[in-house]
Amino acid sequence: MAQINHNEVIEDLQKLGLTRYEAEIYFILVKSGEASAGAVLAATGYHREQVYRALKRLVDQGLATTYKKSKRGTYAPVSPDVLTQKALAKVDTAKSVVPYLEQLRGVPAQLIRVTEGGQAIEGLLADIDACLPEGGEYFVLGGAGSSFYELSKDALAKYHRRFAKKNISTKIIVFEGEDLSQELVSGKHIQARVVAGQFGAPAPATVYGDKVAIEILDPDNPAVITIENEKVAESYRKMFMALWRIGKPIAV
Repeated sequence: MAQINHNEVIEDLQKLGLTRYEAEIYFILVKSGEASAGAVLAATGYHREQVYRALKRLVDQGLATTYKKSKRGTYAPVSPDVLTQKALAKVDTAKSVVPYLEQLRGVPAQLIRVTEGGQAIEGLLADIDACLPEGGEYFVLGGAGSSFYELSKDALAKYHRRFAKKNISTKIIVFEGEDLSQELVSGKHIQARVVAGQFGAPAPATVYGDKVAIEILDPDNPAVITIENEKVAESYRKMFMALWRIGKPIAV
């Protein structure tokens, strides 16, 4: 049997919903088989009220039983298997209630969020990282210029590494005449194409998951407007792919 690490066991019991006091006292009961309140007090050094409250909570939760022994209140642990049963019961409850809640939720209204300031672009990169699964993909319509690079360079290297590690790929459309920043289109997970025509996007858009992020690249007041709407995201994605098909690959 693996050696018991007391601190790890206490932390795991807390993850299962016990307080620190309850976890420590339950551990003592399991280890000793049974103990009086006085013995628990002596073993923990906790305040009397804390011990009695924790013992009562353990009994109420079905993790301990209490009885008289030699006229003293004695506590004994219920089999630790009850922890598994309680956890599984919570999973079953969640499974039963989630479908009903999803039905109530229905089709969510579109969510629009505006983030301003120096952290806006880094926040966008963080959101892409959080939203996309392993092997995901996102699209950037414009925004490969030096203005975007200057606003994002502090965070860009970190997130490019994270995207590469998660095998997240990036497709970027650069418009003809755009002030291209080579750092933004370099990397094994990045593909870029240039589209001819003087119709560059003054406010580039990034499409990921069900979201479209419009970036305002004003050095004095950068901002990101994020629209979470499946149909809007799909519309932008189709527009991107139409432009991608006529674009010319950029050598990196």
